[in-house]
Amino acid sequence: MLISQSKNNKSTKIAAQRSWLFLAAAVMCLLTVLQLGVFPCAMAQTVRLPLKKVYLKDHKEDIESGIETIEERHGRGLAEINVTVTNKYDLQYHASLLIGDAKYNQTFIWDTGSTLLWTPLNNCSSCPSTNKYTPASSYSSTGTRHIINYLSGQVVGDVANDKVYITSSSGPVTMELLGVDTADSAIQGMVADGILGMGPAITGGRPGTLLVEKLKTAGIIGKNAFGVDYRWLNGTSSILLGGYDTDLIKSDEDFDWIGLKTNTHWTVEMSTVKYGGTELSMSSTSAVLDTGTSLTIFPYSDFMNIWNEIKDGKNCGYIVGTSRLGCDCDSIKDFKEIKIKLGEHDTKMPASAYVEYFAGTTSNGVCLLYIDFYIGDFGGLVILGDSFLREYYVYHDVQGQRVGLYGKNYSANTSAFSVLVFIMLFISFHF
Repeated sequence: MLISQSKNNKSTKIAAQRSWLFLAAAVMCLLTVLQLGVFPCAMAQTVRLPLKKVYLKDHKEDIESGIETIEERHGRGLAEINVTVTNKYDLQYHASLLIGDAKYNQTFIWDTGSTLLWTPLNNCSSCPSTNKYTPASSYSSTGTRHIINYLSGQVVGDVANDKVYITSSSGPVTMELLGVDTADSAIQGMVADGILGMGPAITGGRPGTLLVEKLKTAGIIGKNAFGVDYRWLNGTSSILLGGYDTDLIKSDEDFDWIGLKTNTHWTVEMSTVKYGGTELSMSSTSAVLDTGTSLTIFPYSDFMNIWNEIKDGKNCGYIVGTSRLGCDCDSIKDFKEIKIKLGEHDTKMPASAYVEYFAGTTSNGVCLLYIDFYIGDFGGLVILGDSFLREYYVYHDVQGQRVGLYGKNYSANTSAFSVLVFIMLFISFHF
């Protein structure tokens, strides 16, 4: 009924309301004069704000397209840092950081299988890097010695605090790190200067600080999260700090989300493994997503169940003079897809993900495998290294303690690298 009032009735009501407001203002002004002896109302002015009418009917198309959140409009790209990653022969991926007041440029494996940043110091004669860090005035040692054990060896040094920059123009964050002065000979194949741990949490009283948490707190990135896009050598690999690549993935709903089973590493539930259509007997029930490990690695007993299927009808074993497994083959078509169920989602490694073909000088070539095994007590974990991760864009949600997988279906690299392939293999899983 009120909506159908005439325009004159509406105008009369509005005028009456304005009169009452004016009378109330006059009374307040008079009371002020009586109490304070001043007349503040003499300076009062009417301020008119120009208003522009916007008719929704003129924006019907925009309205029907849906709602855009504040984060989508203002957060996209404004608080993210894209890090270019260098790919060494599809076996090691590394990117730069600037260390200390002098912003000393060093390269690091950005490793989701560990949590501590370490840099080789200028007094480390056993470190593989020749680009060593001379501590600046910003470097402050705590005097505590610490050892990091990887599957490929160990490093030892003093726990310290120092400034870290992502780029020369970004602000610094202070991180607890390890200044390494001793390195195991087993890590001599590492091509980067050091390792940056990118695990989901600092646990077990270990030293260290999480880079993305520090960047988020400092306002340098908008989200406590990062996306990893590792590709074969013929593609461009990158890490996005503070979000994920919205040119590739349009929304959170496009990911297959898996909550962490434990936050010691990026550990998720693993239930089944199939080679082709054959389900294999596996003792492992957990898998770790590890950007610092070149291959996908299984505990020995589980690997042998896969190996027996792979080598069926083939001549397979160690490639002479190396520690790498392979088979005589005509092409990768001789191999089947490996399917792994993580959480509630089925993931896959096509033959192109874990087999690389090298043409032989005889009638047959050699197929080099990007899967392997470990012997030892490492919790029975399957380590999903770069050979698995290249198949997916992986979003690491530190705040939500979950990972999101988005299948990429990129073509495999077809180049051959000869003996370099065997030299550069690295396993940086930290236990």
